[in-house]
Parts: sequence; structure tokens; C-alpha cells
Amino acid sequence: MDNSVLRHGVRQQLRQRAENLVCLLSLRRATVPGMTLELDIPTARPSPPAGFTLLEVLAALGLCVFLAVCVSSAVGFTTRAERLAEREGAASLFCQTLYTAQRLYPEELPPAPSGWRVARTEDIEKLSRDTLREWHTLQVVDANGILRPFPLRVLAEGP
Repeated sequence: MDNSVLRHGVRQQLRQRAENLVCLLSLRRATVPGMTLELDIPTARPSPPAGFTLLEVLAALGLCVFLAVCVSSAVGFTTRAERLAEREGAASLFCQTLYTAQRLYPEELPPAPSGWRVARTEDIEKLSRDTLREWHTLQVVDANGILRPFPLRVLAEGP
């Protein structure tokens, strides 16, 4: 066997190994000592044009709608809580005003601020055989219906 035939066989084996290596690594060019191998390997698909798919746009819109609903419900809850706290503060102040007015002027009912109604009744409570107590019961009603009606009882004693 000729030395050149051996070299040609070795070169063929090296070429075959380089082609396998190039195929495995998806290279377009491989260099093996003593030779350069270029293969025509198809490249990957071209990248799609820039932009978003319809599914991505719909998912983003769905997320925006979900966040808008959450924010609006939180704002509504905060607004209701603020309105309730304002009415409770006004009721507290109004109760103090009613109590003071009933203690100073028990025969007349003080004017109610707008949004409130007051109904007055008198109850006589018998403590013992000879002792009676007179109570002025004021039924305070929130005209807006935010707070439940509540009674305010004041003992009928003059200043």
C-alpha cells in the first residue's frame, strides 16, 4: 500500500469526523489541522418581525382590566369608609350638643343639623313608692341612612 493512499484514507476519516462535528455543533466552518472544511448548513428560521402577537396584546389588556377593577374597588371601599367615619364623627358631636341642650333647656328640642332627625319622648320610671324619675329619650335618626338610629336618654333634672 502506498503512503499516499494511507494519507488519503486518513484525510477522508478526518474529513468525515469534521463533518460530523460540524453537524453536531451546527457550525458553518470547521478547521481541522491541515485542512479547512466549509459546509453549507441551513441556518435557523429568520426571526419574526418586531412587535407583539395578538395573544400577548390580549393578555396585557386583561391584566390592565384586572388592575383597574382592583383599584376602583379599593377606592370605593375607602370612600365608603371615609363617609361612614365622617357621619360617626358628626353623630358624636351631635349627641354631645343634644345632651347639653337637654340639660340646659329640657322643655325645647334643639334644631337638628341637616341630614339628621330627632324625635323626643318622655318616660317616667318608678324607682320606689315615692320616687319617680323622668327621662327624656331622644331618638336620633340619620336621614341619609348611613348610620342606624340610636336613642339618647337624658335624666330630666334642671341645672
